[in-house]
Amino acid sequence: MNSIFITVRTDSSRLPNKSLLKIKGKHTIEYVIESVKKSKYADRIVLCTTWNENDRTLCDIAKDNGIEWYRGSELNKFKRWVDAANTFSTDFFVTADGDDLFYDAGLADLVFKQYNESKSDFIDGRGLYVDVYGVKAKALERVVDSIGDDSKELEPFQLERYISGQTIKNVPKIYEKKKIRMTLDYQEDFDFFNTVINDLKDNFTYRDVLKYINKNKDVVNINYHKEQEWKVNQQKLIKDKGWRFRGKEREYLNKALSSGFSAGDDGSMAEQVEKLFAQKHNQTYAIGFNSGTSTLHAALQAFGVGVGDEVLVPALTPAMCGYSIWQTGATPVFVDVREDTFLMDVNDMKSKITDKTKAIMAVHIYGLMCDMTSIMAVADQYDLYVLEDCAQCFLAHDEQGRLSGTIGDVGSWSFENSKHLSCGDGGIVTTNNRQMARDMRRFGGVGFKNLTANSGKVRISREKFQNPNWERHSVMAYNYRLPELCAAVALAQTENIEFYCEKRIDAANGYTEVIEKTKTDLLKPQKTPDGFKNSYYTYGALYNGVDYGIEWQTFRKKYIEFGGDGIYAAWKTQNQEPCFKNNKIGWGDVPVSEKLQRNLMQFTTNQQDSLEIKIQMNALEKTIKHFNI
Repeated sequence: MNSIFITVRTDSSRLPNKSLLKIKGKHTIEYVIESVKKSKYADRIVLCTTWNENDRTLCDIAKDNGIEWYRGSELNKFKRWVDAANTFSTDFFVTADGDDLFYDAGLADLVFKQYNESKSDFIDGRGLYVDVYGVKAKALERVVDSIGDDSKELEPFQLERYISGQTIKNVPKIYEKKKIRMTLDYQEDFDFFNTVINDLKDNFTYRDVLKYINKNKDVVNINYHKEQEWKVNQQKLIKDKGWRFRGKEREYLNKALSSGFSAGDDGSMAEQVEKLFAQKHNQTYAIGFNSGTSTLHAALQAFGVGVGDEVLVPALTPAMCGYSIWQTGATPVFVDVREDTFLMDVNDMKSKITDKTKAIMAVHIYGLMCDMTSIMAVADQYDLYVLEDCAQCFLAHDEQGRLSGTIGDVGSWSFENSKHLSCGDGGIVTTNNRQMARDMRRFGGVGFKNLTANSGKVRISREKFQNPNWERHSVMAYNYRLPELCAAVALAQTENIEFYCEKRIDAANGYTEVIEKTKTDLLKPQKTPDGFKNSYYTYGALYNGVDYGIEWQTFRKKYIEFGGDGIYAAWKTQNQEPCFKNNKIGWGDVPVSEKLQRNLMQFTTNQQDSLEIKIQMNALEKTIKHFNI
């Protein structure tokens, strides 16, 4: 059975009791009801309101107008819709907002028609003259079941986060968004509707409204000036629901574009992010790069790593680490990891040191730092350079309170899209060594000789730079520079990096609570040693389900079925990746890493709001209880 759900309540801070206001003797909500009843495809019309006592009047209005009504959750619209669907045996429903007095049933029928052809779980009709959504009740029920909380305020635009579907298709031009404000939120909106409706005949249609406005163009001025205020309020709402880009990203992007990529009084965007990042890590120098892989390559080059050298690197880490070693002409030596922390085993590392060993690449994964105290002791003993790869480890600290990336000779971070700090792609290195800083900047800055440890400025005086005898490039190098647009986003992200890290920690704490609550043996989380702070790029855990006959993929599929957004596997150990294995690049047996890799699970921690976190927690709890281990 197909239904149209009219979502409405009397509560409104901007225009109290707006649905009960009258125009030509009718409540505003009655105009929506009259329009919706013209649908050719809806089997039932249901007014969906809340248990709030003030909303009882709306039910009386629905009854008087010959339609069904349902009272449910005040805040959770999703749950209200699901409960209404169950009450009225609805398979698929289309939404109508009680604010949209000029709602046209033809738009709802367009959604019904698309559903009949596609059977899609969700049809998104935003961006038209009014927003409309088509939702399969069973799909929404799974979301509500995963949320497990009736106290969250939800908005229809959030549906796309939880239900895959389609964008509305084949929309007639009549329904396209026009420079007319047709939503009842403010007193000016009521004045607009009052003017138009009083001038129209009874039983008017949406086409009649458009014809009237076309003849009386000034009428749109009654309320259209409120559109910008409404958009600002909507942006605030969306911003509250999602935190990934909460700062000055757009402001800095516009500033970079407006300047033509010329440096302002505060320097270029790249210079500003370098300065701020260095300050936050109490480091003297920071140099921006176009990727986290580039940073590793530049750091190894600054160490003087080259042909004939060996670099110690954990096997259980992305292949890019090994790439950067290979790019220098050196040999990666694969080090095994600990079973509890999944990080470099210092004893195995020490056993693989040879007279060719030049450096150690300590890779902090999942948000947890390696045992840098022990690693630095070995490095000092054998006179080795230490590079900290912090791509997945922003603002973590060890037992001494030392921040990730500040202990070795060079710290390296990635700004790739999935990381704590993201600008699409990019990276940065920090160091207190002036010579290394200069060498890394020149190596990534196409070898311009006038680049210094502190400055990425290429041009000096016009007289010198435009002189045909001026020699520019002092060393062989690469163009690894951080683009200004990426730097603009990175600057805004750096300003809020503490917030982003804490949000991931909040999500991780939720997973821990579920595992502790269920007392499951299926998952053994990555061990965070006493005194360490894990910033949880992901929530890593060893999966033991295979011991109980539950395959890795079986657990993952059930988790997704219960509303989880998926589980990532660990990367193949570097020695098992074809690029190294087939070309016989690198050496070192790593049995622990190979065993762990097959059984590790990474749960996402970059949820956009508390609701999404709650969904993942409930999905995990239901999955664990399902297998009853």
